[in-house]
Amino acid sequence: MARKKIIAGNWKMNMTPSQAVELVNTLKPLVVNDDVDVVFCVPAIDIIPAMEAVKGTNIHIGAENMYFEEKGAYTGEISPAMLVDAGVKYVIIGHSERREYFAETDETVNKKVLKAFEHGITPIVCCGETLTQREQGVTIDFVRQQIKIAFLNVSAEQAASAVIAYEPIWAIGTGKVATTEQAEEVCRGCGTQILGGHTEVTPAVDRPLMTVTGVGKREAARAGSLRGIREEQDIVVSKWIGLEGTARLASRYRQQLCTRYPVRMIDEAAAYDRYLSVIPEAATAVKSGVCGMHDVSRGGIFGALWELAQRAGVGLEIDLKKIPLKQETVEICEFLELNPYELLSGGCLLMVTDNGQALTDALAREGIPATVIGRTTAGKDRVIYNEDEKRYLDKPKADQIYALALRDRDRQEVSSIL
Repeated sequence: MARKKIIAGNWKMNMTPSQAVELVNTLKPLVVNDDVDVVFCVPAIDIIPAMEAVKGTNIHIGAENMYFEEKGAYTGEISPAMLVDAGVKYVIIGHSERREYFAETDETVNKKVLKAFEHGITPIVCCGETLTQREQGVTIDFVRQQIKIAFLNVSAEQAASAVIAYEPIWAIGTGKVATTEQAEEVCRGCGTQILGGHTEVTPAVDRPLMTVTGVGKREAARAGSLRGIREEQDIVVSKWIGLEGTARLASRYRQQLCTRYPVRMIDEAAAYDRYLSVIPEAATAVKSGVCGMHDVSRGGIFGALWELAQRAGVGLEIDLKKIPLKQETVEICEFLELNPYELLSGGCLLMVTDNGQALTDALAREGIPATVIGRTTAGKDRVIYNEDEKRYLDKPKADQIYALALRDRDRQEVSSIL
């Protein structure tokens, strides 16, 4: 008999213990479903309070990492026995960020997988290729190798209980989007029984895993299916676009920005991360009967609108003047020569509904600003109007933060040459 589907969320380095409990309590009524196993993989310090908060629910608490030794002089690491004693049943192993920032290798991943099985913990083994590997046509070979090494000396019985999460690294922060066909290709090529890639479930998967990255953003944004979206419906956006990007830029370029703008303004912009959770508006939207929701993250509002229309199979008519922007975002983007409409916009949620005004009123009662910015249309045209000017929306480009990083790198290289 096939195992239950799994919805697993990786919280990354977010949420203090008290914030974790608050978020769990907010999410509990939204994820009640006897047909799936829900797993929140949280930072180590949040495991015990989160475990207490999910008692009596269908939610499991997992860990984001684990070391492969039982105990010893490994400062900062967490042993499998510690996780078991805390009640942990799942652990993420080999996440791309662990591989990139903490030098994890396929071999250390294998050691962790074996140790997880030894202690009765289900490993969520992450795999995925880079953009260079994708363009060189070695995706299948590379991912197969990752999986093969990760499962060395693992029994067939153990492997049957494992979870494999596929997330292409080239689709993270590059403006490129992994299609369902590409995910199916990797799944078939690697012969995996479980495949994860956000919330796409494909026919090639007989034991699907749906993975969601980020906390307070993608979980809520992708909770609603886009298949219910039809033509002639209102498109509503919550809060303001560019919040997350503005906060990052204000912190990263504080010194330069303060040469032109008041320190108070830059401090305010840097504090925009307080707006990043979209759980409250998602909950209100669900109660209001929205037809679909989509997060506004990498690629900004233009990228999110294009993705929404592409997945729902509709056209768009958007009024540029109605898209809400903070003045700090406008000023910082002007200073850094960036397009605010293509800027990282975590904290902002797109919602499609039959009655946009009713939804904005419901959100206003909860203290959440929201604006109707346009409508869905028949056909495939995605049109942006700016008074008398008309332009067509293109496929998502690289996020402006990514473009700025490349620009800074190029400038450094030129400076080193000169």
